[in-house]
Amino acid sequence: MAHKGCSRHSRRAQRQLLSFDYSFFLRNDPVRLVTIVATESWRASDAIRLAFSIATAAGAVVAFAALLFAMSWKLSLLVVAGVLLIRLLQLHLARRLARMSDRFAAANRELTARMMMVIESMRLIRIFGQQAREQTRFAQASDDVRKALWVVERDGSGSGPLFEVLHAGLFIAILLVALRVGLSMPAILTFLVLLYRTQPHLMTLSQARLGLASLRGSVREVAWLLDPSNKPSTLPQQASFAHLSAPLTFEHVDYSYPTRQEAGPALVDLTFTIRPNRALAILGPSGSGKSTLVNLICRLLEPSAGRITLDGRDVRDIDPRSWLAHVALAGQDIDLVDATISDNIAYGVPDASFERIQQAARLADADGFIHALPEGYETTVGSRGLSLSGGQRQRIGIARALLRDPDLLILDEATNAVDGISEAAIMSLIKRRSGNKLTIVISHRLSTIASCQDGLVLERGRVVEAGPLAELSFFAKMSKVGASPEMS
Repeated sequence: MAHKGCSRHSRRAQRQLLSFDYSFFLRNDPVRLVTIVATESWRASDAIRLAFSIATAAGAVVAFAALLFAMSWKLSLLVVAGVLLIRLLQLHLARRLARMSDRFAAANRELTARMMMVIESMRLIRIFGQQAREQTRFAQASDDVRKALWVVERDGSGSGPLFEVLHAGLFIAILLVALRVGLSMPAILTFLVLLYRTQPHLMTLSQARLGLASLRGSVREVAWLLDPSNKPSTLPQQASFAHLSAPLTFEHVDYSYPTRQEAGPALVDLTFTIRPNRALAILGPSGSGKSTLVNLICRLLEPSAGRITLDGRDVRDIDPRSWLAHVALAGQDIDLVDATISDNIAYGVPDASFERIQQAARLADADGFIHALPEGYETTVGSRGLSLSGGQRQRIGIARALLRDPDLLILDEATNAVDGISEAAIMSLIKRRSGNKLTIVISHRLSTIASCQDGLVLERGRVVEAGPLAELSFFAKMSKVGASPEMS
C-alpha cells in the first residue's frame, strides 16, 4: 500500500510537470525538478502515512484520557504536566530534524546535479581529462547526503529509547504520588493499566511528529511543485482551428526572458507578416533572437507585449495543442529519444505505419544510412541519439517533422551537420512544399536558404529588413562571402 502511495505521488508530480508551459522550465532549475519527481515525491508519501497514524493515535489518546480523568483528575493532571514537558523536548528535537531535513533536500539536489553532469557531459569530461575532478565533486556531494541522512536517522531513531525512558519515569512519579495521597492499590493498578495502554499511542504521536519533521524538506519541495499558483498551465481552454493557411502577423511584439529581465528584452517591437504557402528565411547573427522568434511561433512562449494574429485572430485564443498539431520543428537542439529509429521518426505520429515512416526518411535523405545499420529502422539510437553522427541525427529529426505533414515546417539550423547531397535533397523538398505549405528556415548556410522566397533579418532582437529574399542587403552580403556575415 505504501509503494502504491509513493508511485501515485511520483506520477502526480510528473503529470503536473507536463501540464506547465515552457516558460516554467526556463525559470526553474531542472535538477530541482528531477529531484522532486525522482526522490522527494517518494519521501513525501511517507508523510501521509504518518499523518494517518497521528490521527488514529490522537483518537485513542483522547479516549483513554477521558477514562483516566474519570479515575483520578489529580493524577491525570500530573500525567498532562509530564506529557507537556516531554512534548517541549520533542518540539526541540523536531525543529532540529526539520533543519536537517532541509539540509538533506539541498544535499540531495546537489548530488543529482553531479550525477546529471557526469551522464550528460561524459564526452566533455573525457576530452579535457577531468574524470578525477568530477569524481572528487561527486564523492563530496555523496558524502554530504550521507552525513545529512545519518544525522536525521540518528536523531530520529535515538528519540525512541529517550522517550521510552521519559515515559517510564512518568510512570514511577505517578506511582509515588498515588501512594503518597493514599489511593487504594486497586485504584492505582487500574489507573496505571489505563496509562500503560495509553503510552503506545503517545509514543506513536511522538515518533510520527518527529518523522514528519524529518520529512519537512521533501514535503515542502513536493508541495511547491504541486501548487498551481505562479505556474501557468498549457491545459487546453481555447478554441481549436483547422488550418494554418492565413497570414501570420506580428504586431509590436516584445519578449523578455523571466530569468534575464536585467538584460532587457530578447525581441523588441517586432512588426511583420509571414505569408502562407511560402518559404521564409530568418537571418541574423548569433544572439539576434531567431530561436526566441521560433519559440513564439511554436507557442512555447507568449509575447510579453503586443500580439500575434492569424488572419486577424489573436493566436492566444487558439488552443496551443491544436496550434502545434499543424506545426513541426526540426533543429540542431531537438534531441532524439532513447528508442529505435522507427520510434523516433514516429514520435509525433505514434500510430504511423512503417510505410509512412520510411517515406518520411526518404524525403529527409535518411533511408540509405538507416538501411546500412545492422538492425535498420529497429536500431536503438541510445540516449539523445549520441550513437549516431550529427548529420544522421539531423536527418532523423527532419524525417520526424516531415511525417506530420505540417502546415508549417520550421528548420532551425537543421542542416548544419548534413553533407551537400543530403542538403540538396532537403532543399528540393522545401521548393516542392512552398507552393501549398509554409516553411521557415533558419541557417547560416547560403545553400540552405537559397530555396526561400522571403527573408526576415533580425539584429539585437529587432527587425532590420523584411521582404523578398533576393532584395535583402543581408542576403547580398551572404552571397558575396558564401555564409552569414556578422553585423556590428
